Amino acid sequence: MGKIDSLRELGSKEHDKELFFEALNQAIDQWEKNNLYSQRMEASHAPEEIESFEDIKKLPTVDMREFKDHPKDLTIGNVDREYALFSSGTTSDSKSFTLRSEEGYDRHKGNFKDFADFLMPDLDFMHIMGPGKKMLEKMPEKEAKRAVFTYPLWIFDKFDNEFYLEKTEEGMSPDVDSMIENIKTKEGSQGVFSTPNNLYKVAKKLDEKGVTVDLGPEGLVVTAGGWKGASGSNKQEFRELLQTVFGIDIENHLDFYGCTEIFFPTGNHYGDENPDKKRIPPMGYIWVADEEKFRKEGVLEPVENGEPGLLVSVDPSNTDYPGVLLTDDIVKKTGGEYGKDVRFEYVGRSSL
Repeated sequence: MGKIDSLRELGSKEHDKELFFEALNQAIDQWEKNNLYSQRMEASHAPEEIESFEDIKKLPTVDMREFKDHPKDLTIGNVDREYALFSSGTTSDSKSFTLRSEEGYDRHKGNFKDFADFLMPDLDFMHIMGPGKKMLEKMPEKEAKRAVFTYPLWIFDKFDNEFYLEKTEEGMSPDVDSMIENIKTKEGSQGVFSTPNNLYKVAKKLDEKGVTVDLGPEGLVVTAGGWKGASGSNKQEFRELLQTVFGIDIENHLDFYGCTEIFFPTGNHYGDENPDKKRIPPMGYIWVADEEKFRKEGVLEPVENGEPGLLVSVDPSNTDYPGVLLTDDIVKKTGGEYGKDVRFEYVGRSSL
């Protein structure tokens, strides 16, 4: 789709501000085909043509909570339930879901694969604590199409891999014993993937048993999903456990941040000094809004870089529904407005 695809073709290493504006203007033309968003555009003070980041901050938003209430009202064009994705449910029940077209699904998948390739080193084997394709085919739709189960299928298919999940009386749980035995028999650099909450529980139990493994010279632990569920830990404790059990440095913990409603992922690069500071690919942009101002007056105003506030995501690669999303995540942004130096850090959830 013209400039949008040109922006995506830049890959994850180049940022082109002017191309981003052109792609965004093309996306807005699509978003205005949605009646709800068209009405919001008419009532807003957004300019007809986006030419600056200040212009972007005038665009009306879609609150992510709206996807829980009426996701069909937000769609554009021919979306299909077949390409739906449900929220991971790692921080709450998996109620929120988004409907996609086949093209939108492929874009979302392509964005993740490209950015993951950029962030990760080459691995000889990937161990995934989650269901593989055969198990997913037997699970109910709401479970099988959870994002945290879908993303590993997208981004780890380039590596030799194995999925570890077994049915127990309590439900589904990772087959940790098999994974540990496999890690010990493999050579080279290996990776382990899970949600933070699940991996914390696994690492805690292994540490209590005195079990340690070596993931190799470029060993990597990858997580995706919410941190809220890891109520018994903090990030420092969690990463110390990863160092002890899996023998990796803190810089070798790659943590993805994203949600089903946003087509571009974010995450830290393998080797980044602080894994909590996420990079943003060229097809995405975020700005941070004053939470207190929004709480009191219902108005979204930007805060200064480095100040905490509500994350607003702008996603021109998404033309299945309006891609200016107001989240309930509190973050801090540093490194400028747009480009390779921009980072943001998740601080917590808003009580709004």
